[in-house]
Amino acid sequence: MKRTLSLITACALCLALAACGSSRESAETVVSKAIEAFQSADQAAIASYWGGELQESPDIDADAETSESDQQIMAAIAKNLTYTITSSEEDEEAGTAVVSVDFTNIDMAQVMVQYISELFSVSMEYAFLPEDQQPTDEELEQIYLDTMTSVMEENADNTVTNSVDIHLTLVDDAWTIDSDNAVVDAMVGGLFSFATSSEDPVDP
Repeated sequence: MKRTLSLITACALCLALAACGSSRESAETVVSKAIEAFQSADQAAIASYWGGELQESPDIDADAETSESDQQIMAAIAKNLTYTITSSEEDEEAGTAVVSVDFTNIDMAQVMVQYISELFSVSMEYAFLPEDQQPTDEELEQIYLDTMTSVMEENADNTVTNSVDIHLTLVDDAWTIDSDNAVVDAMVGGLFSFATSSEDPVDP
């Protein structure tokens, strides 16, 4: 009887220890929460999971605070994002994990091509006006925002899917997402890669 009781107690202790060890969120859960933080435009959670990567767009001045219009554009991109986790692997001994994700979002490369074209037309409208009839900086910023919002709405069904591997590292017994611009670019529909490629020199 005592032996049976000891065995039951030992098993219960093992289960309790296992339960304590499972309190760490899985790499897949961390990735899901990180993506959902972006989808909901939760700035604090985004910073917690992604660091400053989502503010590192090549077309945003790194020395300037993110403007309200930039935040609105990023929120508009975020709300169109959907994702599917296709696999997840953890290697506790190595302290690494890989979560594979399919991101689907508006094709921002196509959006930017149309956006730039429309901005050019707007610029030509004001180019030859007297100085006192030129729009203020605030008015121009609103024009840019309205144009981008309109173009994104027109292209809501023009989507692109990118498959990426999100790498994580075990830090202080918690999975932390490794910095990777390719992952962020996939989430935002190729916006970063478009901005980078548009800065590349063109051969004559």
